[in-house]
Amino acid sequence: MNRFKMSTLMLFLSAFSYSLLMSQDCDPTACSEKLSNTSTAPSFAQLSSYQGAPKKATFTFPAGKVIEVALFSIKPGQEKVLGQDYFPKVFPVAGEYGLTTSQTFTVVEHAYGEAPVQQLGFFVWDSYEQKEKFNKDPRYLKLRNIRNKAIDFLYMGYFQVEKDITYTFDDQSVYDFAALWIVPEEAPKLSQYFEKVAPVATTAKYGYEPILTLNPLSNCTSGKYTPSLIGFARWAVPDGFARLQSNTTYQKYVHLRDEATPYKDVMMVKANIQ
Repeated sequence: MNRFKMSTLMLFLSAFSYSLLMSQDCDPTACSEKLSNTSTAPSFAQLSSYQGAPKKATFTFPAGKVIEVALFSIKPGQEKVLGQDYFPKVFPVAGEYGLTTSQTFTVVEHAYGEAPVQQLGFFVWDSYEQKEKFNKDPRYLKLRNIRNKAIDFLYMGYFQVEKDITYTFDDQSVYDFAALWIVPEEAPKLSQYFEKVAPVATTAKYGYEPILTLNPLSNCTSGKYTPSLIGFARWAVPDGFARLQSNTTYQKYVHLRDEATPYKDVMMVKANIQ
């Protein structure tokens, strides 16, 4: 197994630290309530007190390629099935169709949104056409049955970046995944919100550090996850997001963001790194 296949497999195996909490077709309100009541994800205090040298992984989001975003959750007890019977067999096939690299994350807090997500991942493909061909490969279709029996929730979307972005993740930082559905006529309000709040959020007190923006792929027809954009950032202060909620500037202008994006998925995540 080459270096890419082995490293990608290890990233997935390390991702399976949480059990799935609900099924894909459950009531959204019930799903959200169940997550908040039963999640065993570590608190920000635990994240802040973690000791030891951080593990790091450098990842490139290349312009001109397709970045697949997958949000998923795993049934309790199915981690071993995926790790032994699915991923070691599917990655070599995907590599033939241009899957080049991946990075996964574990969700540690749901700030906004009702999707019962426990893991998310970025996957870089050479092209959308190649990914579609992979989806029809008989070897993948056979393996997909194994995957589908092991997971209860899976949404995928396809995105791109305007320029190459290379970033080094570490397993101790808290990252911010924000998928926004923007009301077109209200879009200027979102810009106004960022103009007022960004200068505050990026101060040392809160530690918001933007990493990249993902824009939807224009020729995509099969993705189910279709926000207007996805922002990804790092909170240098582990509880910076929570602190920001009580800031008077944030409280004054947050209505602009909510009017422009009545629905959004915002999650605090940690990188899975071996």
